[in-house]
Amino acid sequence: MTDPVPLTGCQAGRLITVLRHGQGLDVAAAELGIDLRAVWARARTDTQLAIALAGRDPDVHEERGHTLRPTTSASWPSASPRAGRS
Repeated sequence: MTDPVPLTGCQAGRLITVLRHGQGLDVAAAELGIDLRAVWARARTDTQLAIALAGRDPDVHEERGHTLRPTTSASWPSASPRAGRS
């Protein structure tokens, strides 16, 4: 197996943009002509790309096709103490 062609900054920027708009990683990479291995390799040194990929696991097949969705404040646990605890 050969190493993927490295992602350019421009390609990474376009990928980040489509991921922010909810497109699945595998679909976005295919449409942009990007090898997924190159995406994960670049994410090791590209903070913005790493953040856009947060919560994804490149080794889990079930992750393919899932989109990045923003969480709502309702999905975060409450910071207030539970009743009955001191």
